[in-house]
Amino acid sequence: MMAVMSISIIWGFSHDAFAESCDSPLPNDIKVIQPSSNVPSDIAKFSGTWGNGMWAGKFCHTLIIENVIADGTADFVYSWGTYGAWNIFEGHSRGKGKIADGKLMMTFQNGAIVVTYWFEGEKLKGLYKRSRRTTKVTLVRK
Repeated sequence: MMAVMSISIIWGFSHDAFAESCDSPLPNDIKVIQPSSNVPSDIAKFSGTWGNGMWAGKFCHTLIIENVIADGTADFVYSWGTYGAWNIFEGHSRGKGKIADGKLMMTFQNGAIVVTYWFEGEKLKGLYKRSRRTTKVTLVRK
């Protein structure tokens, strides 16, 4: 469940925002695989492209769940935009996460950063934690 990510520290802003259009860079080889019939629906619903969200209302975020399997393992592309005030520059990272108890969890930088996603209605909510600093995002299916 590890991925390398070069995003800088995100300070403790709890505000999240939704934008009508908010894109972040993505690799050219994205391929979302339809979940197989043996994948439980509470896991399968994470599959696909999620976006138009802004971490702390400051910079765009796109999450693509390329593949999920019945045990809850999820292959993802995590993408973020630029926010110069925090020295964050756009990029993306691939990795594996785990879906359990209605939440998708992924870790970065050897566990120093934990990002968790869950559903509220049709929206995918996210919480980014690094040490005691947190920020939030709301994503919609694209």
